[in-house]
Amino acid sequence: MLVAFVRPQTPDGAAFFSVLKSLARSYTNDNRTHFIWVDPDPLPNLHDTWRNLYNIDITQSNAFFGVVDGHKGEHAWYDLETEGADLKKMRSWVERLLSGQIELKTVRTSTRVPSTQSASSHESGEL
Repeated sequence: MLVAFVRPQTPDGAAFFSVLKSLARSYTNDNRTHFIWVDPDPLPNLHDTWRNLYNIDITQSNAFFGVVDGHKGEHAWYDLETEGADLKKMRSWVERLLSGQIELKTVRTSTRVPSTQSASSHESGEL
């Protein structure tokens, strides 16, 4: 599952959200990808959870983009600070991710949310 934490009400967040929507549209027919957008502001109680599990501090940035595999407890994050909100670079990152060229890191805690999906959906290799 590709996850974007974005504050679209900020100038940087709005610019990034626009690029993210274009990226998601380009993968509309790709069953391996599922994009989820999260506005972190209505969910302040989860900020510490995201920081602890995924090593992202949503209070210090207007946007994060990455992949979260809840079944395996793994994640990886696109480097927005270095790479910027560039559609071509983000598409390249997703392609490298889908081809297995990007290493996923294990979540920082042993506590995992129980899965509600069957093992067969996990084995399909969907992100």
